[in-house]
Amino acid sequence: MSTNTNTDTNKATNTGEGAAPSRHAGPDRVPHAFRHDWITCTMRRLEPCVAGSIALYTAWLAAAVQSTEPALWLFVAYAALIAKCCDLRPAHYQVEMFLRGLALVAGSYILNTHIHVAPDTGGGMFFFWLSITTLYYAFMLKPAWGVGLVGAAMAAFAAAAWQNGADWAQLAAPLGFLAIFPVGVAMRFGVAMRRADEAIERSQVDASTGLYNLDGLLARGTEALHACAADHKPATLVVMDCADLQEVRTIYGRQTSRKVMARLVRKLNAIAGERGVVARTAPAEFTLLLPGVPRDKACQTIDRVLGRPGCIEYDAGDSEIVMVPHFSVAQLDCEPDGLRQAYFTQRSQVQERIQHQAEHERYLTRERERHSRPAPLAPLAPLTSLPPTVPAPLQRMPSMAASR
Repeated sequence: MSTNTNTDTNKATNTGEGAAPSRHAGPDRVPHAFRHDWITCTMRRLEPCVAGSIALYTAWLAAAVQSTEPALWLFVAYAALIAKCCDLRPAHYQVEMFLRGLALVAGSYILNTHIHVAPDTGGGMFFFWLSITTLYYAFMLKPAWGVGLVGAAMAAFAAAAWQNGADWAQLAAPLGFLAIFPVGVAMRFGVAMRRADEAIERSQVDASTGLYNLDGLLARGTEALHACAADHKPATLVVMDCADLQEVRTIYGRQTSRKVMARLVRKLNAIAGERGVVARTAPAEFTLLLPGVPRDKACQTIDRVLGRPGCIEYDAGDSEIVMVPHFSVAQLDCEPDGLRQAYFTQRSQVQERIQHQAEHERYLTRERERHSRPAPLAPLAPLTSLPPTVPAPLQRMPSMAASR
């Protein structure tokens, strides 16, 4: 870690601030994965199936039943677009999933008011748009959000029926279905399943950063590698050691250390994107699994976000904190069972590099010390014997009288 006086600093080249920030972290605070509106991984994986099934059945009706209504294919594309959005950008919070369910409810209203069905269908051919949406979203959402979506679905159905001039007496059955089954059945099943999922996911999350821990990395990473193996796509594992974090805490205190950690977490989330897995596998070690990303592209993403050379900078008032982490980037062969071994192999490589650098720094320090101080004085050899001496002959001093 280096500390620079913040006099004339241009951070645009190394901080990667141009990268899109992750929504998991707010400014200058460490994100927490389990807020009150958090959505578990199991629920996120189920959401694309809802809109996808609606699009598929609507396409069946457009091809086999309502072939005279070409506009019906627009609703097929609409539902398929929502399903694709759910797959590419999984919802992490309740409001995101609620808005997508609300989009399906709005599509149902437009469908029931603009597509003319046969007289013998009673106007209920497209009721499945509302029934499937309310059943599954009431199962996936928490009760308060689920009740809100059910209320919106009932209002949309009543408004469409009123606009079509339907008999209000015929609305009792569908409105009762929308009120009873989603709230009374689907929502209860969702609460029970969500409780078990949250208990499992809480044990796989680092409490101080909101990132996964080692168990979470192995669990979620194995699932991601299974998907990559099925799609024949590569995956890249990145192990990053940032030992300077401990030094930051010692020198600048806990508050600054938390802000630096928040900055680092945002950078890691920006590297991982929507599909990546980010884990804190040691107090100063972080691991990223990037499914579907080859090694060269992963290196380009790291350079874009962290700069080149990669570093994390933080403005601490009158000084600037610069941390330079150690990386190990390797492309995996998408064998799910080999994730643990690949992680420990790359971790040992990073530790070897750190140790080698520490030994090199100690060597340079010794060299500087050896050339920057005087050499010690060599002691004289002890005298074992004195050489023989001959006294000089005595000379008679002249007398005082003679001198006078």
